[in-house]
Amino acid sequence: MIAHEHIRWISFRDLMFTLFISGFVSLLVYLFSSILSPFALFLSSIFLFIAGVNFLLYITKKTGIATLFFLTVSLLTFTVTDIGAVGWKKVLTFVIVGIIFEITYLVIKFEVHNLSADVIVSSVIVGLFLPLITAFLISPSLASDFPLGLINFFLSGIGIALLSSVLTALLWMRLKRKKNILHLEAFLQDLR
Repeated sequence: MIAHEHIRWISFRDLMFTLFISGFVSLLVYLFSSILSPFALFLSSIFLFIAGVNFLLYITKKTGIATLFFLTVSLLTFTVTDIGAVGWKKVLTFVIVGIIFEITYLVIKFEVHNLSADVIVSSVIVGLFLPLITAFLISPSLASDFPLGLINFFLSGIGIALLSSVLTALLWMRLKRKKNILHLEAFLQDLR
């Protein structure tokens, strides 16, 4: 069953907020790219991407935001080799991952102890597909052999996505009733 309540028009305010969060995440990725090793950058980037998209979904509760977020981040980090791909291969990877996230988010609808399982499961699937799609775009022949190193990247992506999503969900549970967050949600939904 599809969650029709999340299929709503993305307003200009939603767009600007998404661009702001995308810019902030991209700035952190650029900062980390100059100080971390490639594998640590890969893990920290996935952590940041998942935290950013989860936070956006908790605030806006709208379909399309995840794809917009991933597209914007890929364009803002066009030349950073955080996931292994750069340029248009990176943009394509992020758009595909955004669409996969959206579909999973719309289809899976349940909570486990007040944690949004739809967001967490969608994030874990992104953690799997981000390195998988990147690997196939960079070297289809190598990726189709599934070397041990690639399997380690998949498992690392899944683990870090799960960690990021659960931590973001726990943080959201603490923040969602704060006055500033309620004001932000009201502002974005044009309730003032």
